[in-house]
Formats: sequence, structure tokens, C-alpha cells
Amino acid sequence: MRPDDPFSSVADTEVTLVRAAAEFTSGTAVLLGADDEVLGTVTGAGQRPSVLVDADMTVAEFARSRAITLLVLDMPYLVLVRDGAVFGVVARSVVAEYLASIAHKPSENLMGIGGGAADGVLPGPVLLPLAHVACKYPDCGYVNAIAYWHPQKPPRCANPDRAPHDLVLEA
Repeated sequence: MRPDDPFSSVADTEVTLVRAAAEFTSGTAVLLGADDEVLGTVTGAGQRPSVLVDADMTVAEFARSRAITLLVLDMPYLVLVRDGAVFGVVARSVVAEYLASIAHKPSENLMGIGGGAADGVLPGPVLLPLAHVACKYPDCGYVNAIAYWHPQKPPRCANPDRAPHDLVLEA
């Protein structure tokens, strides 16, 4: 995959949409919640979290974004979204192969993490990519949408029905 190719050019669009992991039969399925919210992917290995990515985003754009930190969540697929609907999936290995290739040139950070003070636009996409992960805090299970992951500083769980607590990914 070339750095300027959109994820849609290498997407597996033969995915099944399911409402419950038990509906999975074979291949790869995208698990949807009540309002068609993507909750993760289901394969023969079970249910896993996933990262939502705009289908027209390039692998280079993804690699330069903070969303690259979401890959440590151990999900097998990126779920591609176009016009609010699931377009397909791309294996996480596609991003890993790009990062290991000579085509990947890490960007320089000459002006600090926020860029120059004269930046006239917001940096990067506003809504995507996101990962939807279920909190494993005792009696929680709330599905959180997160834009990046830092294992030593997890974000707070967004569950409005529980006392405030850090997002827990492993029980």
C-alpha cells in the first residue's frame, strides 16, 4: 500500500453486520449497537475492539495522527466508515507493514506538539478515527469512544451511571 492510497483501496468489503456476537458464523463481522454504533469486530477468535477510520483516510494520515496510539489496544481490524455507514475492514497488519516500510517517513516536530501559533485550521479529522472499547471496571461495561490511548494515563470512563473511575481494558 502506498502512503497516499486511501484505506478503501485495500478494504475487505465482504463483512457481515451483526447485532450480537452470537450471530457470527464465519469470516469477519462488525458488531453494531442499538443506534448502529460500531462496538467492535467478531472473528473466530471472539469479539475485539476496533478503530473507526474514514474510508478515504490514507495510511500516511493515520500514521501521523494521535490515533496511531489506538493500535496498542490489540484489535485485529480497522473498521472503515463512509457516509455514516460501515464500508469495510482493513487488517491492522496493513498499518504495521506501512510503519515498517521505507515509505514511512516519521514527521519532524520542529514547533512543538501543537504546531505553530499561526495555524489557521484545526489539526486533523475531528470525529474519526475513534476506538469503541468496553470498560472492564467491576459492574461497568460501558462502551467508551476514545481518540487515543496512553496505558499509564487512561482516560476516565464516560459511564454516567457509575461513580467516576479510570477506563479499565483488562479485568
